[in-house]
Amino acid sequence: MDPINLDNLREMLNNDKEAEEAILNDFFKLSEECIDKMASNLTEDYNEEFFQSSHALKGMALNLGADKLGNICTDTQSMCIAPISEKEAYLDQMRSELVVVREFLNK
Repeated sequence: MDPINLDNLREMLNNDKEAEEAILNDFFKLSEECIDKMASNLTEDYNEEFFQSSHALKGMALNLGADKLGNICTDTQSMCIAPISEKEAYLDQMRSELVVVREFLNK
């Protein structure tokens, strides 16, 4: 299974390559911002910024067809009250999957 499926996006954009590139550039920029916000809000207690950033990234990923990344974010949301080490492990998974998606698209 591919790390991202752009069929829906391409259909919505009527295969406009420039629009697709702009959306994907925004996706990667905003994804990194969300991960940075989560990393700077690591606490064992519930943290609204951590939750909202995870939620935002989940929505972006699932809407673009990056299902594995979206599912990691779903799992991360349920870890809002967890040891910092567990949250860091999920952040590492997000970062790794984001690299996989980027490399797949750069082929």
